[in-house]
Formats: sequence, C-alpha cells, structure tokens
Amino acid sequence: MPKLQFHKEQSAAGQQQIALAENTLMPDLSAGYQAGFATDNNISGMSYPGLLLPISGPVTTENSYKLYTGTALSLIAKWNPFTFGQRRALVETAKSRFKLSNSQYNEQLFIVQYTAVNTYLELLYLSKAIASLHRNVLRTQINLEQAAVLGRTGLRPGVDSVQFQSTLVQAEMDQLRSEKSYRQQQITLLQQMAVSLNEDHLLLSDSALLKRLPALPDTSGDITKHPLYQFYNAQKGVTAAEQRQVKNSWTPKLDFWGTAYSRGSGINDGANLKSGWALSRNNFGLGLQFSFPLLDYRRWSIQKQQYEHLFNGSEELLKQTSIDLNAQLKSATVALQQNLLIAKKSPEKLNAARVAYQSLQANYQAGRIDYTQLVQGQFDLLNAEIEVYGSYVQAWQSLLNLAVASGDLSIFTTQL
Repeated sequence: MPKLQFHKEQSAAGQQQIALAENTLMPDLSAGYQAGFATDNNISGMSYPGLLLPISGPVTTENSYKLYTGTALSLIAKWNPFTFGQRRALVETAKSRFKLSNSQYNEQLFIVQYTAVNTYLELLYLSKAIASLHRNVLRTQINLEQAAVLGRTGLRPGVDSVQFQSTLVQAEMDQLRSEKSYRQQQITLLQQMAVSLNEDHLLLSDSALLKRLPALPDTSGDITKHPLYQFYNAQKGVTAAEQRQVKNSWTPKLDFWGTAYSRGSGINDGANLKSGWALSRNNFGLGLQFSFPLLDYRRWSIQKQQYEHLFNGSEELLKQTSIDLNAQLKSATVALQQNLLIAKKSPEKLNAARVAYQSLQANYQAGRIDYTQLVQGQFDLLNAEIEVYGSYVQAWQSLLNLAVASGDLSIFTTQL
C-alpha cells in the first residue's frame, strides 16, 4: 500500500540518519590542486582558501601588478573526536526520530486495518439489507397481484392496486439506493486495501458473523501499548533529545588538524612563467585549535528555555492522550454491553413482526382491514429484518471500536 510504504521509507530514512550522526566521529580528509595567475605583493603569492593553511610572510616594499604563475597540491585533515557531549546528543536525537518514524508507521497501519475491517462490516450489513429489501419487493408484488384480484371481485377498492403499484416502485427504488451504497463501499474497501480489482470481483466470505454475537472481552490491558500513545510518547522522546542537544550546544570546540602540501611559484624566476607550474616547495604541519563561543550564552539560554516549554507541553499532551484513551475505552465498553443487549432483543421483534404481517395479510384478503394497515405491517416487517442485521453489525462494530480503544485489534480478530 503506497501510504504505508511512504511511512516505511520515512522510517528507513530515520535509521540512516542515525548512521550519519555516528559518522561525524570520522575525520575529514580533503585533497585538491589549484593553479592561477596573481601579483607577487606578498611573499607567498595567492591561493584559493579552504584547502591550504595560510602562510605567513612579509609583504613587498612596493606594489607590483605583474602577474606570476602559481600552483598548489594539498591534503588537509580535520578531526573532532571530542565534542563535549554534542555528538552523543546528536545520535540520541537521530535515534528518537527513528523511533518516532516507526511509531508513525505502526499508527498508520493500525488505522488502515481498522478502517478496512469497519468497511467490511458495513458491506456485510448492506448485503443483508439488500436481501431484505428484495424480499420486500417480492412481498409488494404479491400484494399487488392480490389487490388486483380482490379489486376485480369487488372485495377491495380498485384504488388499492394503484397504491400497491406506487409502493412497489418505492420498494424497488429503496433496493437500488442500497445497491448503490453497497457498490460505493466496495470501491472504498478496495481503495483502503490499495487493490486493483473490479468491485464486481469482491466477494464477502464471512457473512456468518451476522448469525452470532461476540462475547464481552477482557479490556484490562496496558494503555501505554496503544499506537497513538506510543506515537505521542515517541514525540516526547524527540523533544527530550533535542533539549539535550541544545543543552550541549554551549560547549568548547576542539579541532585537530594536519596538512601536507606542495607549492610552485614563478615569483623568484623573473619572467619565466613556466616555472610556476612546477611543485618546488613541500610543507607539512600538525596542530589543534580550541575555541569557545563566549558571547553565545544569551542565545543558548533562550533556546534552552524554549525547549523546556516544548518538553513540558509534550508531557501534558501525553497525559491528555492517556485520559482520552481511557475515556474512549470506557465508552466503547458501555456501547458494546448495550448493543449486545439490543441485538439479543431484535430477533424477538422480528418474530412478532412476521406473525403480525401474516395476520394482517389474512385480514386484508378477508376485507377486514384496508391497504394502509397492511402496508404499515409490511413496513414494520422490513424494518425488523434490517434491524436484526443492523444490531448484529453494531455489536461487532462495538467490539471493533473496543479493540481500537485498547490499541489491540486481536481483541476483535480472536472472536472471528
């Protein structure tokens, strides 16, 4: 799935950032060669900065604007083995960002799994609702035929046939609307799974869920294992690592350097420009440099206070996340308990609606009730059928929501 692969690649990039931070222990070694024309108003001539260490020496007594050739070949090494905690803080920040990337991937995977399962449950419900609506169409067709026969015999008014025709059209429209919703949910599920498949080839294989109810699970798990909690905890870890990095930023800097280079110059050879292309003088040197940003305290102090506030904020956000998840868990538990009770009652309502409809149908044929009462009984039967499937789906969705609130989808999958 592209969305999940994106977060997976982000996580892999974070892992490489750790290697980059650790690689700062390696010395820097640069090699270079340069050549050019310049005036000779300093004993050393000119060189492009960066690869050659400056050469001291007196200037000439008079300005001269004659150009002489000059060359240089250089190796220069710089090494910072001691960073007074800065490198360690940099590595810790990279590791915490890698952990954050992993938690983002886990959270997105959790969301994708939940939405796909929830959409599948919606498809199960719609498939059963379509079947009920189709049965309602068949019932309406039968009633229309009976009304036509009774109308011809004079037992029922002829207008009943017209009314049943209107009811039949409405029943067919209701079925078509549900079929439209079903196809839209099929497309949604395929999109969530990132599957290139025609929706007509998507078949529901486990409609047996709507014939049984889930059990109330144990929800005494650890909320700190929830993907959302782990995400905000990892975010707090990044802030803490960045805070340590800031605290270690106002520290000395110790650089070790070494160089070896050769120079060529046409200054001492008069008008012979070619002599400047030859490397005639060799030099090498070693040393160290210790520096400290004396006037950087104010910036460091402000930045340190800034990250203290950021860290405190991340702690409070984590506390609020814990409160929200616990409340969500309690709410999901109550919803599951109540929806289970409702689902257990719905078959009783369906049985009563069936008996009532059969009685109304017999009374209509006998001429004891009118069209309105029969249609109302038919409508009640349709609603009772759909409500059974709806209550069962709601019970399973409540179990899914409980699993989401707990941060553990196995609470749902173990009951399949």
